[in-house]
Amino acid sequence: MERRLTDLEGLRHALDPNTNLSEEIRLLAFKDYFDEVLEDMIDANTDIYNKIVADIGFGELFRRVMFLKIGEFLGKKSA
Repeated sequence: MERRLTDLEGLRHALDPNTNLSEEIRLLAFKDYFDEVLEDMIDANTDIYNKIVADIGFGELFRRVMFLKIGEFLGKKSA
């Protein structure tokens, strides 16, 4: 999932702090991309998908961790 997310040019733009100054806005944009990639991965990864959608707390934690990791990765990549 991380690789798929980091390959999305639109996500890179949406998470750019120079484009979207607010972390809240970046998090909302990330959620849309995250949800889209998650749906694309359902067939190949049903176990993690089921955990993410069945356990709201786990799903939110997983999304937040991915948001932080992708933001860090893209920040290093643009530096």
